[in-house]
Amino acid sequence: MKRLKRRKRYYSPRRKKLFFRLFAVSVTLLTIFLFADAKVRPQVNEFAASRAVALAEQSIDSSVTDLLSSQGSLYDKLVTVEKNREGQVTSIKTDALKINLFKASLGKTIESRISEFHRYTVSVPVGSLTGIYLLFGRGPNINVKITLTGFAVCDISNQFLSAGINQTLHRMMLNVSASVCVVLPESSMTRNINTQFCIAETVIVGYVPDFYASLEKD
Repeated sequence: MKRLKRRKRYYSPRRKKLFFRLFAVSVTLLTIFLFADAKVRPQVNEFAASRAVALAEQSIDSSVTDLLSSQGSLYDKLVTVEKNREGQVTSIKTDALKINLFKASLGKTIESRISEFHRYTVSVPVGSLTGIYLLFGRGPNINVKITLTGFAVCDISNQFLSAGINQTLHRMMLNVSASVCVVLPESSMTRNINTQFCIAETVIVGYVPDFYASLEKD
């Protein structure tokens, strides 16, 4: 039997020209896509990070508000002002145990609220990435999936301010330092958040010695 010869596939010049055009268009589109991706990616990442910070701040604010609402007046629970028979302030004592429990409880609450946004999607309008004011918020959305983790450290400091003649305003300030890690496709970044709240205050009538103004942080 004679071996059948395989026919060599023949492409007409017109078809070759069409294939070349398709190849050129594909390469051009791929180049444009890679260039646009390299230019847009940092803006998308920064937008997502800003959104993550906003969510973390929201978690902190809601946690502090809820805890203060449930605790009621904190000053009498955390601070004891002692006076002598003449009405002069002899000591200002803070309850270290209650303060530490308060800080630990608040820290756990904040971290729990942040963990609720462990996985979420940010939608970024294409127009917002152009930098053109008239296009801001317009166009189709780019959806970016984000993983958010974080922790918070709470501390309490004291402030003594003059409130008039022979009167001193004592404030207890809550300082919250949070760190959130934003995990994006192929990248990650960390953002730090520092915020302060006044959780208790009272006006102390009577002379307050200067050394009370340097009351140590609990």
